[in-house]
Amino acid sequence: MRNPVGWLISPTLIMFVTLGYGLYLRWLRQAEWENWVVFSMVGLGMYAIMLFFIGRIGKAMRGEKHFSGSEKLIYGYLGGLWAVIVLISIYLMGHN
Repeated sequence: MRNPVGWLISPTLIMFVTLGYGLYLRWLRQAEWENWVVFSMVGLGMYAIMLFFIGRIGKAMRGEKHFSGSEKLIYGYLGGLWAVIVLISIYLMGHN
């Protein structure tokens, strides 16, 4: 079976590109930068949560109880990503 790391991480890279584009629009003083930033942050947060639940349901249905090294890496990346998105969201809600 092929390693699904690239397939699982590529949507987050796309969302990082849209986030960067939103911040670039802010730097240019364009009016629509908030939409790009918000949509990319919501997409990043929801994608991480969905992968946690879908991955865990799949492992539970197969009866697996332990994570491999690559699964730990993926879930660690997604958990860290989700935590950063939540902290940035809280900061932006408090300061805007």
